[in-house]
Amino acid sequence: MRRMTYVGEWSVMLVALMLLAYALLQLNGWVSVPVVDDAQRGQIIPSRPTYDPQLALTFNEADRDLWQKPEQVLDAVGDISGLRVADIGCGEGYFTTRLVERVGPLGMVFATDIQEEMLNQLHSRIPPEHAGRLVTVLAPPDQIGFSEVVDIIFMVQVLGEIQDQEAYLQQVKNVMHDASRLVFIDSRTVVDATSGYSYPLNFKVLIESFERLGFELAPDGSHNFLPRQCFFVFRVRSNRE
Repeated sequence: MRRMTYVGEWSVMLVALMLLAYALLQLNGWVSVPVVDDAQRGQIIPSRPTYDPQLALTFNEADRDLWQKPEQVLDAVGDISGLRVADIGCGEGYFTTRLVERVGPLGMVFATDIQEEMLNQLHSRIPPEHAGRLVTVLAPPDQIGFSEVVDIIFMVQVLGEIQDQEAYLQQVKNVMHDASRLVFIDSRTVVDATSGYSYPLNFKVLIESFERLGFELAPDGSHNFLPRQCFFVFRVRSNRE
């Protein structure tokens, strides 16, 4: 029995010595202490590099149609004719061209991007008869770029490129009214920047993060037909009976 007591005492002492040694290494700068820097604060999903405009030159939209299912996405959102729609981070206009057609002559589409080359490519794809329905905005990286209140907002594969995502979504919420909807589409998997491993996006945590910022899932706002992406529709949370 006494021998077992000695073993237990030595184990405690060994752990204490290891902790003391690690603390001394930290004080001398020989080991790094994981910290969360300002670039990681306010993030909802892991960050990723900004989309490269050169990729658009070689991108095969027919291949993307197979997994992006744009017409099915727009059908799920519903009739948007006559509405004011924003396509934030529009890129070369994959969804914008379809939105401009669907809003009709009485609607308007605000297309924003942080890269002028993307907006130039978008302009070249818009038919002249639809040009009056489109407003393009060259936005700063940390701002949505417009203040007009809109009915529908599309954010497709863009949130990960934002540094302070929570602050950005507050800007989005500021241009929504009670009946506005935020169409959020992003990758089902995320990549750990340190290890390079990919893992599934936690949808429960994602939705809770939006709820913490004052959003809520719209009725029938969760869609599962996209093979590579999650697809949620949010609205601004209000006191509804």
